[in-house]
Amino acid sequence: MGEPDYRTFAELAEESKEGKYGITVACRPEDRTERRQVSAESKMRTFANTVMKEYVDAITEKIMGEHKGTGEGEMMDADALQDLLEKAEWQIKRDIREKMLGRDMREGHSRHPGVKEFLMGETKNTLLEMAADLKLSRCKSLSKDSLAEKIREELLKPEVMQRRMLLLGDEEIQVFEKAMARKGGFYPDREEMEHLEKLYDLIYVLLYSDDYAEVPKEVEEVYCQFNTPAFQEKRRETFWLYHCLQMVDMICGSAPVSVVCRMLKKCLGRKVERKNVEELWANLPEELNPCVLRGEKVISRELLRDSLYLRVEEMQGKGEFYIPDPDEILEYTENGYPVSDPNYRRLKTFLVRGMNMDIETADEYMPVVWSHISMGAAPADIMEILEREEFVFSTEEDLREFVSILMDVNNHTRMMINRGWTPMEMMEKLPPLPRGKRPTIVPMSSEAARLLGEATGELKTWALMWISIRARTRFRPYPCRMESPARSRRERRRYTPTTPVPAGAGRSIRSAAEGSRGMGDTNGTVEYYDENADAFLSETVSVDFSETQGTFLRLLPREAVILDFGCGSGRDSLKFLREGFKVEAADGSVRMCRAAAALTGLSVRRMLFQELDEQEKYDGIWACSSILHLPRTELGDVLARMCTALKRDGIIYTSFKYGTDEKPILLL
Repeated sequence: MGEPDYRTFAELAEESKEGKYGITVACRPEDRTERRQVSAESKMRTFANTVMKEYVDAITEKIMGEHKGTGEGEMMDADALQDLLEKAEWQIKRDIREKMLGRDMREGHSRHPGVKEFLMGETKNTLLEMAADLKLSRCKSLSKDSLAEKIREELLKPEVMQRRMLLLGDEEIQVFEKAMARKGGFYPDREEMEHLEKLYDLIYVLLYSDDYAEVPKEVEEVYCQFNTPAFQEKRRETFWLYHCLQMVDMICGSAPVSVVCRMLKKCLGRKVERKNVEELWANLPEELNPCVLRGEKVISRELLRDSLYLRVEEMQGKGEFYIPDPDEILEYTENGYPVSDPNYRRLKTFLVRGMNMDIETADEYMPVVWSHISMGAAPADIMEILEREEFVFSTEEDLREFVSILMDVNNHTRMMINRGWTPMEMMEKLPPLPRGKRPTIVPMSSEAARLLGEATGELKTWALMWISIRARTRFRPYPCRMESPARSRRERRRYTPTTPVPAGAGRSIRSAAEGSRGMGDTNGTVEYYDENADAFLSETVSVDFSETQGTFLRLLPREAVILDFGCGSGRDSLKFLREGFKVEAADGSVRMCRAAAALTGLSVRRMLFQELDEQEKYDGIWACSSILHLPRTELGDVLARMCTALKRDGIIYTSFKYGTDEKPILLL
């Protein structure tokens, strides 16, 4: 080595100017920082573009393959497309990590997570909310650090952790224990991440922005203190009770304890007694339990107000409750609606493609639609929801398609008024008409025909443009589609007992229940239909009345409101709804009201003809073979009430039987 050179920068600069020692110095050195930055960005962009092109091509190929599998001319539904894209996104992230970090993706290298460190990443307001959920007191005056420590101590108490984990399912526990076994953490797959998210909400698993998951050592130590076979059995029983009660809340409203026992038997694979339900009930936090136990009944908290459950029970009548299987229970309780039902998938696809909703918005609407329909809302109510959010139909064809889809959705929706059965299942349960059985002769009809005939001229001055007295009927299979319902990981809003019920969701079932009242008709007609409802429904619900219905509808404006006055099975109301009209339905028989509500999804009023008290409300009144039940002394008053309820230039259709006498009921 030579001697050190102590020359100053100025001396070196002067010598460089003279060219001594072969030194050449730039007077204005170039800053290469920007060039290095551009180079790094360019490299990253090139890498990203290469990766993205590779996977965009793979996704496109996958979509085309799935599309071919749906059949020529058909399109993949929104749920299938969403699931495919989510899988592709997850795989892209995983493969990018492999390219950057290597095949093992550096798993097993602990990031040393701690519960308190996680809590310190939250705002103080969020910590105060956590403290309230844990029922901790005297927290507002604490510093953020002290508050985080207090919450940590509570979360790590064995009895607290045990209680919070009672509502986890088998799959969540299995993935949690797998995460503990992977010392130092790991990258879970897509399904594992879904299950770990529930433990993340409990703050017993920490998830990072790159999807890395790790169980804090302090959590693992506490879990091992109470993780016994006895705890796991208690957890499994409590988990299923929790979801069975949610199902009662969703599709029954009120049910005997025996119904919950039967649900639990399917879920647990063994017989469950009432005393077992009582013991498990104590494990559920009151704020999460959607039901209350009253004697031999399990009742939805939503129906306790004003004893509404009693009116719901009256509307439900007698009969078996529907008992779902475990998969169906979880599908409803975790998603808020039956995501696998083809009719609901078709509706969601229409919202995305026909209404130009993004998939996330459609996800939010689907549980709302189910909640409304299951409680008795009509298609018009669903359209009002969309209109309030400024979603409009671009064409009349779209509107008709939407109404048609809603009808199919309605027919395959589990309804509270049906004790959890769908309208289609209720139809299938109706007894067939006995071989050789002839249609029933209904009472007191001929004199009504004569009175109407005599009064036709006067009635036309009351804006009655068309009255049919000689309606003919032909019999053929009912044209409504009668498909049997078929039986996801989604980043979708989950419905839990603490999720607020959408505004107005209970309106229809409430108005229907509150509308039921005692009756006192003088001629026994109502009692006859209540006693012979099954036979009447089997005779009339499949009658093809389309010719007469079409003539009636062509005389009405497109936005017409129709009263189906004496709706019976609801056959005609269903037709009018399918055609896009707004419909109100009423009948004097409670069993007819129940059957029509099940078939149409409408809130059917239980009302005598003499109780009609509306003014200029309806564009059309359809009284098909209904007011013929009135005695001649009351027919004039009811016709006057119908005319008063009709708008100017409105239409009344009514029909009667031939003859000259009032006849009693006669079964042939």
